[in-house]
Amino acid sequence: MPQHLPLEILSQILTTAATSLLISGLDYEDDGKPAWSRDSNAYRARRDGRRHAFELRLVSTLVRDIVDPVLFREIESPSDGAVKVLAEMMVSRPGVAGRVERFGFGEEEESASDEEDSEEEESEEDPRNDDDEPDSDAENQRERKQPPPPAPPAVKQPKPLAIAAEQLIQKFKTNATTYARALEENNLTWLTRSNRKTRPWLLLLYLPNLRHLTLTARTDTFANMSLFLRLPRLEHLEFSVLAPGPDFRTQENYASPTEMLEGIISSTENLRYLKFEDGIGTVFQPVEHDVTRVKDVLERAGCADRLEYLSLVFSNNHERDWREEQEFSYLEGSFGSLRHFTKLRGLAMQLDALLGKPDEDPDLLCDVLPEQLEHFTGISMQDYSQPDEAETLWEEEYLIPQFRDLALAATGSGLDEEGADGDGENGGKMLRFPNLTSVKMHRHRKDRFYTSIEAQMWAGYADDDPSGVLSDSRIYFGWVRGPRVVAPGPD
Repeated sequence: MPQHLPLEILSQILTTAATSLLISGLDYEDDGKPAWSRDSNAYRARRDGRRHAFELRLVSTLVRDIVDPVLFREIESPSDGAVKVLAEMMVSRPGVAGRVERFGFGEEEESASDEEDSEEEESEEDPRNDDDEPDSDAENQRERKQPPPPAPPAVKQPKPLAIAAEQLIQKFKTNATTYARALEENNLTWLTRSNRKTRPWLLLLYLPNLRHLTLTARTDTFANMSLFLRLPRLEHLEFSVLAPGPDFRTQENYASPTEMLEGIISSTENLRYLKFEDGIGTVFQPVEHDVTRVKDVLERAGCADRLEYLSLVFSNNHERDWREEQEFSYLEGSFGSLRHFTKLRGLAMQLDALLGKPDEDPDLLCDVLPEQLEHFTGISMQDYSQPDEAETLWEEEYLIPQFRDLALAATGSGLDEEGADGDGENGGKMLRFPNLTSVKMHRHRKDRFYTSIEAQMWAGYADDDPSGVLSDSRIYFGWVRGPRVVAPGPD
């Protein structure tokens, strides 16, 4: 190690080396295989690059201190063992914790219970069984040589995560006004137990400068801890609550996912990307989702002036029975117009949440979508009140007229906008949605019986659109089926 180099130059060299190793494979030559395939050259290059980057930590303590802020800038889907190591590291090294910008974690659907996974120390038992008769040789040996007096018991040191939990509890209670709702819905003694449920929160709550957060909760106890999140630099949020839902017999005060969302997004003025899924409730214990309340939350948080991408799903999950539809829609109200979301470029949303039910005088897509939108993905699922054999809410008979009106609006046809009497292209009529290139409809998004072929898109509108408005449109209109579909976006 060239110790004679100034620390600033050494830091720059090591930081550049670690960064270069971490991004290995991003520009690797295509070998005809998907980049995420374990057999692809790009995947192998990324894997080897990350291994070599982390090997830099073994050179010396000085090198470790320099490269750690780079190596741990992004933490994605860590294992339970990694969560424990990372939590202890971030608690003891706040400088590194403050450099973490990206964190992703999903609660396991079937995690071990607190009792089974608790790491509380158990009292050590005497290895000798007092009920056994001592043999004569052992007795004679003790008579000849008395054992030394026992050493005083060692002072038991508190574990780092136990200290971290106590510090967090003290912080929250000191700021009781700020965290009033969170304190009401959480028993913080749960946080002091080091297990696979609590350790992710001990880690996450020590990362104050996150810019990108992906979080999936599957139990109410785990989800309610999100009420404590305050992330002033957050720009990208993917938040899914897939818990079974409130048990009104045992929970007097229930924190809805909407409350959790509001607590997170109201703490930042930098949010640009939001993907929110409220999946609480089941077919046996359904929960009615208040859609208008979510819109109010977004507007109060200033999202109308900042968001560039928005994805919203409200469903009652029923994934355990493969013979039934995997999710149902049970909504109160609808969003209506999003035209005041002036920065929005991408939108993915249930059509009944955006427009209302198709048989209840819904809004029109061309009246609610923002003018600057670039791509839109509508989602349709079965209504909770429908019989089991019914199709999804928004079928072709309702969708095609909506799509045709949108296509006509994009060409300036049939509109009475300002400038309709002027000269120029389209008869002087205003050309709407100039940037819109893709409109898709996603149905059966959790039905795994749809194969990858059936999950692809097609654009045959001859029967439903004999006039050819859709097929001739500059906008791509397509259908999407099944769970294996790439994230919503342009075709």
